[in-house]
Amino acid sequence: MKTKIISVLILLVITASGAWFYRNSIAAWFHAKPTAETSATTPGERKILYWYDSMNPAFKSDKPGTAPDGMDLVPKYADEESTVKNMAPGERKILYWYDPMHPAYKAGKPGTAPDCGMDLVPKYADEESAVKNLPPGTVQITSEKQQLIGVRTGQVERQRIERMLRVVGRIGIDETRVAHIHTKVSGYIEHVFADFVGKEVKAGDPLFTIYSPDLVSTQQEYLIAVRAQKELKDAPYAEVSSGSASLVKAARERLRLWDVSEDEIATLEKEGKAKREVTIYSPATGIVTERAAYQHGRFVSPELDLYTITDLSTVWMQAEIFEFEVPYVRVGQEAVVRLSYTPGDRKS
Repeated sequence: MKTKIISVLILLVITASGAWFYRNSIAAWFHAKPTAETSATTPGERKILYWYDSMNPAFKSDKPGTAPDGMDLVPKYADEESTVKNMAPGERKILYWYDPMHPAYKAGKPGTAPDCGMDLVPKYADEESAVKNLPPGTVQITSEKQQLIGVRTGQVERQRIERMLRVVGRIGIDETRVAHIHTKVSGYIEHVFADFVGKEVKAGDPLFTIYSPDLVSTQQEYLIAVRAQKELKDAPYAEVSSGSASLVKAARERLRLWDVSEDEIATLEKEGKAKREVTIYSPATGIVTERAAYQHGRFVSPELDLYTITDLSTVWMQAEIFEFEVPYVRVGQEAVVRLSYTPGDRKS
């Protein structure tokens, strides 16, 4: 009998000790719980726990970037995480329902907005408390909505703000690099060397030959004056000698005015015979873009434009700029040109 009583007493002591230990352990656990989860976040200093893929929340990263599926990673803030942990699953308190298109419209139950027909969405208490911790005037957009509307963030940098003008342009010739070929005398074309449009010529290349009766007679006058000067250089009268020199000078000057070069005049004086044809040379390097000089004895006169030679090594871009864009254009600005027939080629 005594043994049975002792056993019962021992059992009671063990039970009382276990209850006391259990009560004190639970109280100590509550008091020792980390304060980081319950402390409020300082306004304006939302702590980012990690970055995750809104389409696949299981993917997490410790820094911003791009998920394997191509979506931009969005931040998970500490205040969002702590609010969710403090609530049991399925116990998020709904404060009211509102129209996402017109947030001023609120209702006490789910339904449809009367003005736009949008489904009302819930406003949870944890969202409201998170907003209260933010500085006044702060707009909070959930990470899921940020992903849907395509919000992108970047580092703030100091840089020059530039305005880009996109205009349509056409390539044209440089009007300062165009040469027009005329003759100074009337005559007939005998031979043509630059015989088609598009031919490339260089300065000094022969273009055509011309027979001009006026030019032939002037050559003959020059030769006569040269012979007379040689015969009268020893004349006893100075007036005769100076007069013959004046005739040579006048005839020589007339040949120069008719674009007869010094080399051709020297050859004429050396050979002592007038040339029936005189060669006209190109004064510039470029491409023949227009031609009116043909063979078979075509008659030409000084007013006829026989050749147009254009230097295409430099061209102009004639851009069409709207009037309101004119103030943004300055002399000396650099422009980048993209040609339609060479998409990858850029010229400036």
